Parts: sequence; C-alpha cells; structure tokens
Amino acid sequence: MIHKIVCYLKFLWKGKTKYSIQSPFVHDFIERVLDDKELYYSFLAMNHLKSKLQKNKSLLSIHDKGAGSHFSNKKTKSVEQIAKTAISSEFKAQALFKLINLYQPKIILELGTSLGLTTCYLANAKRNSEVITIEGSKEIHEAAKKNFNKMGLHKIRALCGGFDVQLPLILQNMKELDFVFFDGNHTKEATLNYYHQCKAKANPNTVFVFDDIYWSKPMTSAWNKIISDSAISLSLDLFSFGVVFFLENRAKQHFQIIHSVNLN
Repeated sequence: MIHKIVCYLKFLWKGKTKYSIQSPFVHDFIERVLDDKELYYSFLAMNHLKSKLQKNKSLLSIHDKGAGSHFSNKKTKSVEQIAKTAISSEFKAQALFKLINLYQPKIILELGTSLGLTTCYLANAKRNSEVITIEGSKEIHEAAKKNFNKMGLHKIRALCGGFDVQLPLILQNMKELDFVFFDGNHTKEATLNYYHQCKAKANPNTVFVFDDIYWSKPMTSAWNKIISDSAISLSLDLFSFGVVFFLENRAKQHFQIIHSVNLN
C-alpha cells in the first residue's frame, strides 16, 4: 500500500489534464470514455446486481494462483467479501464499458472473471461481440455463470482453469484479438507472459487494458516494460488502470491522465 500511495503522489505531480494534451486521439478518448456522463441502459441493472452481491453471505472456496490479495489470503471467503474487494470500482467498470462502446471490438478476452460483474459490463457494451473470460477458482467461476444468467448474458464463454493452461488453448484457435482486460495474477512474470502471448494476436486496432498497474512494485515494473515495448505506439496511465494501443504510423507517446482516478 505504501508503494501505491507514493506512486499516486508522483502521478498527481507528473500527470496531465486534457487541457494540456495536444493529441486529438487522446482527447477523443477522454471525452468519450472519461468525460461521458451518460447513464447507459444496463448500468442500473449491474449496480443492482453488485448491491445484491455485497449483501450475499454465502461462502466460496478460493484457489488463488496469482499474487494474492492485499486484503485477505483466506482459502474461504464470502461473496460479500469478494464483491467488496475484488470487483472493479464503478468508475473502472463503466470506463471499460465505454471503451468497448467506442472501439467496437469483435473479440473480447478477460483474464480474471471473479464474480463476473466486470464481464457483464464488457458483454453489455457490445452484445454481438464474442466475450471469453477465464477464472481459476472453480466456485467463483460457478457463481459468475449464475450472474451471467441473471443478466441475460448467455453468450459469454466462461472458462475455468489456470491462465497458463487456458490462454494458449484459446489463442491457438484465434486469428486476431481485439480487446484484452488483464485482471488476474498480478505478478510481474505472469503479466509479461500473458501480454506477450496476447500481443502475438494483436492488430493495429487492438486495445489492451491492465488493471491495478500500481498494485505492487513488480506489477508497476511489468507495466513499465510493456509501455516501453516498440509494439506499443500509445499508452495511457489512468493510475487505477492502464490502456495500450497498437496503432500504426504513429510516433510513440505515453500520457498520465489526471481525471476521476483514485486509489481503488
């Protein structure tokens, strides 16, 4: 947590607002993803689902194969605990929805389903997209599938298993990958490994989003290595998450954008 606070203070010192950014592409991103105040049709339903999950006392067995949690490493947690600590904030989930809505990806991959609420945002943003999500913990995976059914999202391809096993199987049968949300196993080695595997399927319009880029020093190190990759032409640091683009014929740029960001 100290690492995150120190990074946040540096972020506030070095970050820029949209008024000091000259890039038209980044301005469009800010206006249509961050500044957009529209309440989309599905937000109320997803907020209702989140509220129900945060009151659910049911216990689930946890099999965390990643970097663990800042809050608790217990092998059993209630749905309520998971919903309050492992689900993306409303700001982040809605930003992901608007990202999908803006760039219209055909194939969306999520690494780390948790209870599936963020997956619902991804799937609701473009209902004719193919959404694939992977969760390593069996009981959480089953809970997520129930939530998809409650939301009427029957086309989500929800897989259970370790990323190291499932990701190569998914990618080997895929020509291109349009959008990836990296939200599981926040270790440096794993993050870089999954990034390079997914990068092999990227196209000039592909968007990758990395959650919790300041979760730990190793995770921040992984983020810095990713944005320095020559394949990345544009990277945006929103503090709570980072976005990278593979745009062609564009000089490499990186922006730290001060907006409605927080320590969540």
